[in-house]
Amino acid sequence: TIRSASLPTAVLKSSLPISVLVMSQPTSAKLFGSSSVSVFDTVVKLAQTGEQAGVFLAEDGNGKSTDQGEKHVECALILRPDVPMQQVMGIPYVVAYGLAEALEDAVSNIGIAWPYGIVIGDTPVASIRAHAGYADGMFVVCGLTFDFEEFPEIEELLATGALSLTDLAQKAMATVGSWAENVKAGRAAAGPLAPILNEYFERVTLLGQTVDVVYPNGNVAYTAHFGGVDVWGRAIIVDGEGKETAITPEQASIRASR
Repeated sequence: TIRSASLPTAVLKSSLPISVLVMSQPTSAKLFGSSSVSVFDTVVKLAQTGEQAGVFLAEDGNGKSTDQGEKHVECALILRPDVPMQQVMGIPYVVAYGLAEALEDAVSNIGIAWPYGIVIGDTPVASIRAHAGYADGMFVVCGLTFDFEEFPEIEELLATGALSLTDLAQKAMATVGSWAENVKAGRAAAGPLAPILNEYFERVTLLGQTVDVVYPNGNVAYTAHFGGVDVWGRAIIVDGEGKETAITPEQASIRASR
């Protein structure tokens, strides 16, 4: 199913596993039919064919956009910021900050779970994954997966239009745009998070608390103090003797100590 009403300059790309409606305006939502293939994977393939910046949302077989209220929804962004390659790793952090800031207007107790998850209180509500590549210039695809199972009030806001996934995603894109301008102005020389570090930092949950450092295989490496986040997005973990260790998301995750 393709929704085409009121969407300008549509081009149908039928070679992909999900039918995609491509539009000329980079900040407009792009809707495509549901499939067993994830929105993220499909949009990565689009970016690899040179598709330009935009927001992509799924719709079901009845033509209902996931922007209209579901418990589990997914969208994806193609981002093409004009920044040096070494700054690209900061983009999912910037997207998380933009989402958290946008959600604060409608939902209380929003926070960022290091490195770039969105939580309400202690409960995850959104996750972000990213894929960078080069096709018609550098691109980054950020997939946003929302789970409103425990938050019927948010589902209601989406269903009534009081809250829009399109608006949230576009806010995240705008935040990346502002960040990229700061990078180009030399304000990220110390590291990619430098332009937003204070704002990101104040939204990160578990800061100052005792946390478990967990290997990717699920085993707990050790328990220590979550001391902060540096300009490269690394979590600063402090042991009982005051020794600091910087860990990346690839090395380990953190959780409240059990």
